[in-house]
Amino acid sequence: MRPSVVNDIVAFEVIEQQLYATPPWGGAGFRAYFQSRHHHWFTLTTDQAVIGYVGVAVNQHQRDMHLTNIGIAPSYQGMGIGTRCIHELQQLARQAKLLTMS
Repeated sequence: MRPSVVNDIVAFEVIEQQLYATPPWGGAGFRAYFQSRHHHWFTLTTDQAVIGYVGVAVNQHQRDMHLTNIGIAPSYQGMGIGTRCIHELQQLARQAKLLTMS
């Protein structure tokens, strides 16, 4: 899991199309959240291939990290990747001295 860059959006769209009959975000939705200073994206990779994405919104006032998106390519589901992402996010929330994660 690494911080995302705008160029990752193309791969996010491909994964989203694999996951949903009607993709809820699309490139425009992902781009809008990339511009928010309270929203953070992480890219899931293996062997340099993008296999998923995770989006979180951080509310510093409430000291909360909210998981907004998680998408893992179907061929990588069921391997515990999502669980590992949640654990890494919990660790990031603790490091940022956030009190809750929702």
